[in-house]
Amino acid sequence: GTRSLDDGVTIQANGTDTEIIIGAETLTLRDNLPDAITADNFLFVVDPNFGDDGDNILIGDDENNTLSGFGGQDTILGGPGDDTLDGGDGSDVLSGGDGADVLFGRAGDDTLNGAAGADVLSGGSGHDRLIAGEGDTLVGGEEDDFVEYAAATAAVTVDLSLATAQIGAGDEVFISIEGVIGSNHDDHLSGDGGANTLSGGAGADTLDGGDGSDWLHGGDGADVFVIGVGGNQIADFAVGEDILDVSALGVQSFDDVTLTAADEHTVLTIGTAATTLLNIAPDDLTAADFAYETVVEEDPTPDPTPDPTPDPTPDLTPDPSPAPEDDAPTVVTTTTNVGDHTVETSVETSSDGVVRESRVIEAAAVDPDAVVPQQSVPIAIDDAVAVSLPAAVGIETTGRQDNLAPSAAVEEARAQTASLVSDPAEQARLDARVAQAAARFEAEDPEAEVSVQVLSPSVAADVTVEEAIQINGVTPESADVRQILVVDTSDLPTGSSIDLDDVDFVSFLGDQGLTVRGGAGDNHVVLGNGNDDVQLGEGDDTLEGGRGDDVIGSLGGNDVIYGNQGQDTVTGGADQDILFGGQDSDFVYGNQGLDIAYGNKGDDHLFGGQHNDTLYGGQADDVVYGKKANDVLYGSIGNDTLYGGFEDDVVDGGRGVDHLYGNRGNDTLEGGADSDWFYFSVGNGGHDVVNDFTFGEDILVVEGSGAASVAEFLADMTITETADGNTVISNEADFSITVIGQSAADLSTGTWLLI
Repeated sequence: GTRSLDDGVTIQANGTDTEIIIGAETLTLRDNLPDAITADNFLFVVDPNFGDDGDNILIGDDENNTLSGFGGQDTILGGPGDDTLDGGDGSDVLSGGDGADVLFGRAGDDTLNGAAGADVLSGGSGHDRLIAGEGDTLVGGEEDDFVEYAAATAAVTVDLSLATAQIGAGDEVFISIEGVIGSNHDDHLSGDGGANTLSGGAGADTLDGGDGSDWLHGGDGADVFVIGVGGNQIADFAVGEDILDVSALGVQSFDDVTLTAADEHTVLTIGTAATTLLNIAPDDLTAADFAYETVVEEDPTPDPTPDPTPDPTPDLTPDPSPAPEDDAPTVVTTTTNVGDHTVETSVETSSDGVVRESRVIEAAAVDPDAVVPQQSVPIAIDDAVAVSLPAAVGIETTGRQDNLAPSAAVEEARAQTASLVSDPAEQARLDARVAQAAARFEAEDPEAEVSVQVLSPSVAADVTVEEAIQINGVTPESADVRQILVVDTSDLPTGSSIDLDDVDFVSFLGDQGLTVRGGAGDNHVVLGNGNDDVQLGEGDDTLEGGRGDDVIGSLGGNDVIYGNQGQDTVTGGADQDILFGGQDSDFVYGNQGLDIAYGNKGDDHLFGGQHNDTLYGGQADDVVYGKKANDVLYGSIGNDTLYGGFEDDVVDGGRGVDHLYGNRGNDTLEGGADSDWFYFSVGNGGHDVVNDFTFGEDILVVEGSGAASVAEFLADMTITETADGNTVISNEADFSITVIGQSAADLSTGTWLLI
C-alpha cells in the first residue's frame, strides 16, 4: 500500500521494492517492504554533520546540504541543492538529486547516483557502482568499480584507455574505473590494458576489451565482440546473431581459427590469443559467426602487349585549352588592408555547394624597435571571432562559410587539420576533445550550431614580438553559433603569448611552449606538446595540459584542470575546482574554494588550501597537505606521507607503508593496508582517533612529549579502556589519542616511538 509520514515523505510498494517519494525525488530501496520502514529510519536534516553508526536514511532539503552517514549501511538523498554526501563506512546508497553534487562512498560496496547536474562521484574503497549522468566526474577508487549507463536515453561511447575526459552520455571523466554497464541502445564500450568487465545491455553493442583479461557480456541485441590479444571470456555469445570480430588479429578466413572444447565451453585461439566462449560448443560455430580482415587483391592480369610500331607522323597541332572539369571548385580572391596588415580572402565553392573561406593575413614589415598598435582582424566567417595581431605577426585561417550541426564537428576538424596532424594518437586526442566540446554545446542548446576554424599564426623572421596575440570571441548570451578553434603554433617561437576572451573551445597544436592568459567567459582550452604557462580567468573553465611540463591554473570560477603528461604544476583559483595531476610527478594546489584534487600517477605533491578540500594522492609515493579547514586526504596506492593541517581532518593512507600526520585539530587517521606510522604532537593538542591500528605492524609516533622513554610517557598519560573495546591515551591538557579496537595491553612499549 501507500502511506505518508508527517514530514511529507510518501512510502509505497513497487513489487518487492519500496519507493520513498519526497517532492519530485524518488528513492528506491531494493528488496525492502514498506511496512518495515518507519519514521525512526529517517533523519531529516537542515544543518550538516548528522548521522550515526546505524543504518540511517538521511534526506536533505532544498538548500545546499552536507550529509554524513558515518558507519552503517546508509541511504542518503541530497535534494535539489548543490549537496555533499558522505556515506562513511558500510555499503551505502547515495543520490544527489538536482544540482552539482559531490558524493563520497568511502569504505564498502557503495551505489552512487549524482542524478541531474554535473556531479563528482567518488567510490572510495570497495566494489562500487557509479551511475553516470551527463558531465559527471566518476572516480572508482580501490578495487574494481563500475560505471553504469542503464538509464541513458541514447547510445554511449566509453573507452577506458583514454587518460582523461571522454564521451559517455555527455562529457564524463572516468578515473580508476574497471567496468562499464551500457545503455539499452547501440553502445561502443572499450577496455584498457587491465582486466575489465564490459556489459552492453540491450541494443546492438560493440565490446572491445583491449589487451587485458576481460569479461564481456553483450546482452540482448546483435552484438559485436572484438577479439584481441588478451585472454577474454565472453559470457553470452549468441550463435547466428552476434559476431566475433577477428580482423584486428589479421585473420582472413575461418581456416585461420582454432576452436577447442574445454568442458562445456569453447576456447577460440588465434596465435597466442585465447578467448573463451562460455556455454558454446565448437561445432556450434560457423564461418558466418566471424568478421575477418578484408584484403583487396590487385588484378593479376597484365596489360596487353603494347604496339611497338611508332606513329609515322607526329601530330604537331597544339592541344586546345582544356575544358574546365565539372567538379573543379571555383575560387574568388579579394585583397583588403587592415592597418599594417594585408588580408587576402579566398572563397572556394565546391561542386556540391560547400563554401570554404580562407584568409591570409600577412605580417607587416616593421622596424623591430618601433611601437606599433595591435590591429583587430575578424577571422570567423560570421565575424563572431576576431584576432588582434601585433604588426609583425601574420595568420592564416580556414573554415566553412556555413555552420554545422555539432555531430559534424569532428569530421570537419579532422578534414581541416589533415595536413597538420600526423601522429594517430594526437589525432585521436583532438577528435575526442572536439567531440566533447560539441556534445557540451548540444547539451546546453539542442538547436546549437558550430563553426570550426583552423588558425595558423606566424612571426616575421628576425623579429621579437613582446605583445600577445589576442583571440576574442563573443559572450554566450549574444552568440548564435558556438566556436571550435584549432590553433597551429608550429610557426611561432617558443614563449609566444596568446590571450583568450570568450572562446568556447580552442585546441593548440605544436611543440612550442606558450604563455596563455584567459579573460572573460567559460573557456575550454587544450594545450599542445610544449612547456606551457597558462592562467585562465574568472569563468568556469576547462583546461587540459599536453605532453610538456606545464604550469597551469585559473583565477576564479568552478574549473576543471588536467595536467596530463609531463611534470606539471596545477593550481586552482578562488572557487570550487577539480584538479588532476596526470601521468608524471606533479604539484597540485587547491588554493581557495572547496577543491577536489587528484595526483594520479607519479610521485605527486598535493596542497589543499583555505577551505574544506578532498585530496587523492594516486598510484605512487605522494606527499599530501590538507592545510587549512576540515580536509579529507587519501594516499591511495603507494608509500605516502599525509599531513592533515589545521582543523579536523580525515587522513587515509590506503595501500602501502604510509606516514600519517593529523597536525592540529581533532583528526581521524586510517592507515589502510601494510605497515603504517601515525604521528601525534603533544604540543598541538587535539583529540585524534586511529581507526585501523594493527598490533605488531603499525607504529604510534609521539613528538614533544618531554619523556625520556616510552615507559615514562605512558606513565604520564591516563590510559582508559572503553566499553566498546577501544583505548584512550590522554593527559590533563587538551591531548588524547583514541585507538579503535585495541586494548591497553596491546599498546605496549613496542608499539610507540618518541621523537
